[in-house]
Amino acid sequence: MRKTIVCLLALVLLLTSFTMVASAAQPDRTYTYEEDTPVPSTNAYQVMTIIDEALMGTTRLKDARDIFVDNSDRVFIMDSGNCRVVVLDENYKCIKELKEFKYGEEILTLKEGAQGVFFRESNQRLYIADTENNRVIVCDLDGNVSKVYEKPVDELLDPSVAFKPKKIIVDNMGIMYVTSGNINTGALLIDSAGSFLGFYGTNKLKETAAMKVERMWRNIMKQAVSAETFQPVEFNNIFWYEDRFVYTVS
Repeated sequence: MRKTIVCLLALVLLLTSFTMVASAAQPDRTYTYEEDTPVPSTNAYQVMTIIDEALMGTTRLKDARDIFVDNSDRVFIMDSGNCRVVVLDENYKCIKELKEFKYGEEILTLKEGAQGVFFRESNQRLYIADTENNRVIVCDLDGNVSKVYEKPVDELLDPSVAFKPKKIIVDNMGIMYVTSGNINTGALLIDSAGSFLGFYGTNKLKETAAMKVERMWRNIMKQAVSAETFQPVEFNNIFWYEDRFVYTVS
C-alpha cells in the first residue's frame, strides 16, 4: 500500500513538474471572444516581437487600421487616428511618415478614419483608402499624388450611397479592387482611368434556419417580407496574394 502511495505521489510530482515546464515554455495565452467576453483557448501563435513607438522611433500609433509588407520587407501602416501612413524598414525602424500629400498646387491630408493602404511594386505607388474623405489617393513614397479617385459614375451604383473606400488591392493590370462601406454587392472594380468595371466576389445569400423561422413568423403575422429583410454581408477585408488569388473576409 505504501509503495502504491509513493508511486502515486511521484506521478503527481512528475505531472506537476511537466505542467510547470510546459507553462514556462508557453507563457502567452490566446483567447476567443463570446459577446466581448474573453475565453482562454489553445495558443494560436507565439509572440516574437512587439512593435511599439520605442522600436519604431516615432510617436505612438493611434487606431492603426491596416498593414502591408512589400517584397523588401518594408512595412506600411495606416495609422488612422494620427491621419498618417507610417513606413518602417525591415528592422521596424520608421523611415518615413506621410501626413501631407502634394497634388499639383494643393496639399491633401487624410481624415481620421482612413482604413486601407496598399503598395504596388511594379509602379512603386501607394494606394490609400481615405475613407471619410470618400476617395482613394495614389502617390509615390514622397507623397506626390498622381491620381485621386472618387466614386465612379455608373448605372449600377446608387448615387445616394456614399463612396466609403475601406480596403484596396491592385492587380498586375492596375485594376483596383475596392471594398466600400454600405456596399454589399462585392468589391468595386475600378480601372486606372477611374471607370467602373463591375463588382467582384459578391457574397451569395444562403438562407439559414433562423431566417426561415423569421420568414415563417412574418407570414403568420401577415407581415410583408421585403427583399431588403435579408441582405448579403459586405467584405471586411481583401487581399491579393502572389498565387494570383484574391482572398476576402466577411
